[in-house]
Amino acid sequence: MHRITKAILDTIVGFDLAAHAPRHQTGGADPLSPFTGDMKFNTKIGIGADPVTNKKLFMQMLASDVYGIHIDQTVTPYTGTESPNEGIWVNREIRTPSGDLSLSSWAYDGDLLNYTGLKDTVSARSIASRGGYFHVRNYGDVEGSIADYGYMSLYGFVGGADDYGKDLSAGNTRRLLFGTATGCYNVSEVNKPSGQLQILGYGINISTRLLPTLIAGSLLARAYGVYAEVLGNAAGDSIAYGVYTKVSGALKNYGYYSEDPSLRVAPITSVPSDTPDAGTIRVYGPPGGPYKIYSYLDGAWRSLVMDGYETEIKFPSAEALDAIAVTDPTDTTEKTITVSLPSGAVITRVALAAFITAMNNTANAQKIDVDVKGRLGAGSWTTYFSQDDVIGFPAADGATTGFVPLQDVSALVTAAGTYGFKLTITQSSANSVRYTTQYILIVTYKMS
Repeated sequence: MHRITKAILDTIVGFDLAAHAPRHQTGGADPLSPFTGDMKFNTKIGIGADPVTNKKLFMQMLASDVYGIHIDQTVTPYTGTESPNEGIWVNREIRTPSGDLSLSSWAYDGDLLNYTGLKDTVSARSIASRGGYFHVRNYGDVEGSIADYGYMSLYGFVGGADDYGKDLSAGNTRRLLFGTATGCYNVSEVNKPSGQLQILGYGINISTRLLPTLIAGSLLARAYGVYAEVLGNAAGDSIAYGVYTKVSGALKNYGYYSEDPSLRVAPITSVPSDTPDAGTIRVYGPPGGPYKIYSYLDGAWRSLVMDGYETEIKFPSAEALDAIAVTDPTDTTEKTITVSLPSGAVITRVALAAFITAMNNTANAQKIDVDVKGRLGAGSWTTYFSQDDVIGFPAADGATTGFVPLQDVSALVTAAGTYGFKLTITQSSANSVRYTTQYILIVTYKMS
């Protein structure tokens, strides 16, 4: 560890600074040399003397220093031939021989530790610590040719991770690539007799604002809080995620939350037929719509409810078994169906299917009239199907027949509720016939 001296500087730069200084001043041969102007050092500089850390050039701040490295650069006027945009440029190329080796390489690496406590009972204060801070501002005008765009790109931070190496390991290998990796961690202890501690953790905090002023011409503006473009590979067991979230541990957990209630998904043009993970949602429809939402549940693609689109749901009753041996009109046992619908559903139509099975219980011929009736709750009965001699038996014991009258009961079933159904049977012979009945309401509705 040495104080900075002219001899040390000569050793670092590789030439006699005093001898070359005149050529690097204004009017000299190299006016834009990095040594132009004053050179001020307020640090200790180590020059590879430590065989343990093997640091070829490192800087140790003095107690009075504020910045480890502070670079001020002004190029006026900028003619386009200089390169003032690189405040710090680090290019490291490390080639290693074959063999067991663990290597970590950082173009920039730094830890910021803050141990400063703060106590103020009079006014509010704050501590701000930044491990890295990047802010790009542009105040210059852009003027391009009429035939093409004037082009300007501003990047607050650009990160990338490229891997070109082969996998030559005999066993399993895991390669993790992070273009940008950020995170926050808090384990604060809350012990406050009064007041509240608020902790807001943002792994990534993104704010995008496009506020141009249109005076003439046309404007095309697209603001993206997050834009992800992912290209996967179908080889092996591969899955590509545009966005993948894993949230747990809180009283309420949201994998995705937006204060804007709108969500737009680009539709596919054919009904989905692949076999994805359960819960996968897709939007299907021809260009321009209409569109339907499908979800993959229980091993099949199922259409979900959408506003303006009809959905059909069936409500069955329990079975009833009755034996009738009179010629007077006789009712079978009433069976009820409870209709339940999602909030906001509007019924568009309802059909009733009455499944009737009749078995002749004696060796006597029969002609049977059948009425199908329904009601809401304990209200009055309404007949929806009535037919004379609709069932007929020869004089054969055990003869069996069945039929299913299907009737529109939209006037009866107009909302959620409990509905009752029965048959009224009129036989031509006072001999026993056994009846098995079951009813199904087919309710079609849409969301409003």
